[in-house]
Amino acid sequence: MSISPSESTDEIERWTELAHEARYSMSRLAQKLRMNTKQLRRLFRERFKCLPKDFFDSVRARQAAAASRAGFSAKEVADAFHYRDAAHLNHALKKHLGLTPAQLCPRRTRSPFATGADGPREAARRAGIFLQAKDTNLQGADIG
Repeated sequence: MSISPSESTDEIERWTELAHEARYSMSRLAQKLRMNTKQLRRLFRERFKCLPKDFFDSVRARQAAAASRAGFSAKEVADAFHYRDAAHLNHALKKHLGLTPAQLCPRRTRSPFATGADGPREAARRAGIFLQAKDTNLQGADIG
């Protein structure tokens, strides 16, 4: 079954939000949706042609990159997107994007929190990361 581009965007956004609420844990998300992890994997394979972990890792890395570009520190970004620490964030960004947070935004003059800016998740939302299905490495997925 094919869905329209607007439904695709809405669906990607819903899954992205659910993933964040579940702290990017497949078992937590399955529990939240009242299904087991095997059912969740099957659902993702049928709907997106990928595994939930691949989808979540890619989305989370892109959201974190947007927050890094907005000037947030690696620690702030790691905390906001549920990475264990800044080193885990560095490794994930390097794996998915080929860049570290410092390479994404090399000249930080001060924290955006000092200027009253929103948090890292809002920076990613403003950058449109939550809505960009094409950036989630879902080649061949039937999402629009």
